[in-house]
Amino acid sequence: WPSIAGTSMWSTLRAALAVVLAVNGKVLRGISGPFGPYGSDFPCSPWRETESEHLQLLRGNPLITEAYPCFALDTSPDATKFPLWGDLKPEHVHPAVEYVTTRSSIELAMVEATEEPEWDRIAVPYEKLYEPYRRLMMMITHKSKVSSTKEWRKEVSKARPMLVKFRQRLSQSQDLYGAFKELSVNSTVRSQLNTAQKRIVDRKVQHFELGGVGLRGANRTQFNKLELELSTLRSQFLSNLMQYVREWRMVLFKKSEVAGLPLVAKRRAAARYNREKPGGNATAEKGPWKLAFGIDVGSVLRFATNREVRKRVLTAVVAKASSGKNDNRKVAFEMLRKRQQVARFLGFQNYTALSLSTKMARRPEISQLLGEIKSAAWDKATVELQELQEFATSLGFVGKLEAHDVPHYTGKWYKKKHAIDFLKIAQYLELDNIMKGMFELTERLYGVTIDEAPANSTQIWDPTIRFYRLRRNSTTIAHAYFDLFSRPGQKQAGAWHKPMRVRSALLGSIPLSGIVMNKRRVGAGPV
Repeated sequence: WPSIAGTSMWSTLRAALAVVLAVNGKVLRGISGPFGPYGSDFPCSPWRETESEHLQLLRGNPLITEAYPCFALDTSPDATKFPLWGDLKPEHVHPAVEYVTTRSSIELAMVEATEEPEWDRIAVPYEKLYEPYRRLMMMITHKSKVSSTKEWRKEVSKARPMLVKFRQRLSQSQDLYGAFKELSVNSTVRSQLNTAQKRIVDRKVQHFELGGVGLRGANRTQFNKLELELSTLRSQFLSNLMQYVREWRMVLFKKSEVAGLPLVAKRRAAARYNREKPGGNATAEKGPWKLAFGIDVGSVLRFATNREVRKRVLTAVVAKASSGKNDNRKVAFEMLRKRQQVARFLGFQNYTALSLSTKMARRPEISQLLGEIKSAAWDKATVELQELQEFATSLGFVGKLEAHDVPHYTGKWYKKKHAIDFLKIAQYLELDNIMKGMFELTERLYGVTIDEAPANSTQIWDPTIRFYRLRRNSTTIAHAYFDLFSRPGQKQAGAWHKPMRVRSALLGSIPLSGIVMNKRRVGAGPV
C-alpha cells in the first residue's frame, strides 16, 4: 500500500472504497457495475421496464425530478422546465432526501480522489455534484415557508438528520478544502483564474472553514451535534409560530367592540364565525365577529375605536407563540445558547460576528449607519409624536398614546392634516396597475421585456401565484414567480427573494426566482 500512495491507482482505490462505503443498499438496490446496469449516465438513462421497483417509485417524485430531470415520467423540455410544485406531497420528502444525499455522497467521494488542484477538475465537478442537493433543499425550504402543513413539517423533520449530515460531510471534506485552498493561495494556479472564478474559490474556502473543516475529534463531534440541534430548533420555532398564527382567534360579541371597523371587515369576521361554527348565524350588523391573523389585524389597529380591542389584538401580534402549547420562549433561548457555542467553536466572539463574516457590511459600518439614521430621525419623530398626542387629545383621548393607539390616530391625523384618506387612495392602487408600472420602469432601466407566462397547476404552489418571463432581444433570460398575498398559518411572515435556479453556463440553466410578500388580499381589488 505505501508503494502506490500518491499515484493515480491509489486515487482510484480510494474512490472505489468510498463508493462501497457510501452506497445505501435500499436506495441503489439492484444496481450492478460502477453506476448501475445502464452505464455511466445512470440515473439519466431512458425509461426501462427492468428498473428496480424502488427506482420506479422515484420517478415522478417532484423533488427527484427537480434534482435529476431525467427521472421525470415525461422528460420533454416543457415538462421539466420548472419545478413541479403542484404535485409535491409530504410522502415525497424522505425517499428523495435518501436518494439525493446517497448519490451525492458517492459523487463527492470521486471528486475527493482528484489530486490535481485545477479549476476544471475541482470546481466544475463540485458544482455538478452540489446542484442536485441545492435544488432539493430549495424546494423543501421554500415549501416550508410558503405552503406549510403539519404533515409536511413532520416529514421534513424525519429527513432532517440526513440533510444535515450530508451538508456536514460536504463542508468538512479535507480533500476538497485542500484543493480549493490550493486554488486560492497558489499564485501560479490563481493567476489562471478570472475574477469571477477567484471570488467563487475564496467563498468556497470560507464555506468550508465556517462548516467546521478545521475542527478535529471531540470538537468536531460536538460541533456537528450542535448544528443538528440548531436545525431542529429552527424548524420547531417556525412550526410553533405558524401553528399559533393558524389557530389564533378572537371572538367579539358586542357592537361596541367592532365600532369603527369598515363594513367589509365586519362581513369577513362574521363569515368566518359561521364557517368555523356549525349552525352559526352571525351577520355583519349583529355579529358575533371572529378575528384571525392577517388582514383583520391591520383593520382593527387602524379603524377600531375600541381601545381595549386594539390592545388585545396588538398584544397577540407582538407576543406570538410565547405561551401555551406553541410557546417558543425556551426554543429561542436554546437557539441563542447553541448559536453562541457554534460561534466559539469557529473562533468568533459571538454569533453576530459569525453572521457578519459572510456579509458585505461590517459592524463599525452598521453602527455608524444606525447612528446617522437616529440622528436624522429622532428629533423629527419626537416632534411628530407630540403633535399626534395633541391631535388625539383634541379628539377627546385621555392619557398617553400607547403603541396600540398610534396606528388608529395616525390615520385620522393624516386625513385631517394632509387630506390623505387611505381607503380612498387604495381604490387607485389596483394590483395590475402597480405591476404594470413596476415592469415598465424595469424595462426602461435594463432593456428587458417582462410578460406574464403561462403556468399550469403543477408548476405553482398556490392559485394566486403570478408567473413572469423576462426577455432581452427576444431571448428568454429568466423567469420569476410572484407570491404576493398573505396565507396566515401556511406562509411565513415577511418578504424575501428566493433564488430557485441560477444562471450557469455549465449546467445550461437560467435564473428562476421567487418574489414573496405578505400583502393583504381583498377579493381582486386594491392591495
